[in-house]
Amino acid sequence: MDVSRSDRSSALRAGSNASKRGGWPADQGLARKASPRPWQRSGALRAEAGKRNRATIAGIAAGAAGLAAIVGAPSAHAVIPAYSPAGSFSLPTGGSAFDIGGDGRAWVVREDGAIARQDVVGGSAYSPVGSLPGGLVPGFGAGFVRVSPDGARLAIGDNGTVNQMWVVPTGSLSTAGATTPQTIGVANFDGAWTGNDTLYVNGSPSFGSPPSLFRVGVTGATVAAVVTSIGDGSGGVASRGGRVYTAIGYDVAGVLDGQVRSFDLATLDAAALPVVFSTGLLATQASTGNSLAFDAAGNLIEAGFGGVAVVDLVTQQRYDLPGLGAFGFYTATFNAATGEILVRDFGSATVLRYAVPGPGGAGVLVVAGVLAMRRRRHAHAR
Repeated sequence: MDVSRSDRSSALRAGSNASKRGGWPADQGLARKASPRPWQRSGALRAEAGKRNRATIAGIAAGAAGLAAIVGAPSAHAVIPAYSPAGSFSLPTGGSAFDIGGDGRAWVVREDGAIARQDVVGGSAYSPVGSLPGGLVPGFGAGFVRVSPDGARLAIGDNGTVNQMWVVPTGSLSTAGATTPQTIGVANFDGAWTGNDTLYVNGSPSFGSPPSLFRVGVTGATVAAVVTSIGDGSGGVASRGGRVYTAIGYDVAGVLDGQVRSFDLATLDAAALPVVFSTGLLATQASTGNSLAFDAAGNLIEAGFGGVAVVDLVTQQRYDLPGLGAFGFYTATFNAATGEILVRDFGSATVLRYAVPGPGGAGVLVVAGVLAMRRRRHAHAR
């Protein structure tokens, strides 16, 4: 069983407050419990942390070079768009899980299993479309909701409560009664579709065991571990350009939190055995890796404790979204229909919208995305 976002949020916030007092809460056995930071450790541990930090920096530089070979060299004038606050909308409840469909509207699953859809893009009104059987969704809410690329399915995680993920065809939803979903047994904290029938899901098979990344085939209900030893706590998952990205959500040494590595999907599919996380291409380490997403230009959006960072994976330029609290435990997703980053603090019913300011802000991202695709094609043609 993986540790829920509620446990992680409480532990990290408690740890941050305690650090100001010079102390830390007693370990209660939570895999996500905050641990002393490097400056509070013994000299030997500080030295070891320094070595690991230097290795991480070197690895990110090597990873950036590797990604440049994959996606092509960036434009000499490429900069990350300066996303700025652009308003907000509300979810039905603080425990609601949501994802954005192809038309830019949110699909929402409440704690009671009710499923609703946003009436208008960016609005706070929702219409019921159906429900899951009562008692299926944990009382603290679903771990995640993911809309398939074709919009035909919703994948809903139980946040590792009993290691079940539910898949429901959107066309089968009805307000006349609950829809019985397909149940797939897999550890889950976060997940991402890589096709209309395949998801990659990150979770810990049992309490205290290192998380793994699993490939899930929906039609055949097949589950296969493809990446193992992903730190000490699960993190976000995202996919782009034939690669899957996943993060270390927690590192007991306090050094590797939020480290993101990527893996070629074709190679993973062809492998007879799972690979170790450390063998993946090091992408970045910008936050605590609670969630991962990509904007239209291919910049990685990494959210977690204390903020949300937008990172160009080739140049490692970084832009931190303004106005977020130092003790927030954030998740973020990208609305491709509006060109906005949507940010939410754990337990909050408010979703903050961040957009590129000025006329044609979304168009800036579209052009950047086209340029990125051209660079990628040029790289493959060489």
